[in-house]
Amino acid sequence: MNKKQVILSIIGSLIGSLGYSKTAARYDAITTACVMVNQAVENELLTAEQVKQLGGG
Repeated sequence: MNKKQVILSIIGSLIGSLGYSKTAARYDAITTACVMVNQAVENELLTAEQVKQLGGG
């Protein structure tokens, strides 16, 4: 590999890592929110109807 390829590989890796971390963080946040809502329903803090209203449906 020449110098240009190495530099492009490093830049591409950094951009890919940044994109992946943002996607993974969003997925983790969505999963956490779903678990919290499910626990609230199981512990009777929210009803299924309230969950539907929260979802806008």
